[in-house]
Amino acid sequence: MQDRVVIRPAALEDARDIYEINRTSLGYAIGWDMLYSQFKKILGNPDHRVWIAQTEEGGVWGYVHACRYECLFGGPMKNIISLAVSPRAQGHGVGRRLVEAVEAWAEEEDSFGVRLISGCERTSAHRFYEKLGYRNRKDHKNFYKLVLAEEECRRRWEADADREE
Repeated sequence: MQDRVVIRPAALEDARDIYEINRTSLGYAIGWDMLYSQFKKILGNPDHRVWIAQTEEGGVWGYVHACRYECLFGGPMKNIISLAVSPRAQGHGVGRRLVEAVEAWAEEEDSFGVRLISGCERTSAHRFYEKLGYRNRKDHKNFYKLVLAEEECRRRWEADADREE
């Protein structure tokens, strides 16, 4: 199966497939309008890259979104923001090939390596990353603070979801 999959840079036309993979593989219920707007912004940002795993027949089986990671306490790296593979393609090397695309980008730009954060509950993902040579450096909590009022965020999220229906 993996021989019949091509890894290529994403295009705006891939938005619908990414939307569906987010829902089925990651359980993210982001609305269509919000995803499309974010995807368009990300594709236009040279610090971000998105690759698609596509079959010879044209079906999209997965994607990876990564960005440059610069900090003042370590060397330059690439950060995997999201990796998602359709359930029908899991276990066939698609995820590995997508991660390899990020690693190749890191090598091209002389980055120190690739990093990612994976939710504590995603234990099968942890085993997958470990098989690829990634090490769990530390466990940590993920904090955030909304700068918009929570009601405004909810309103925007729900308005976007309503447009989808």
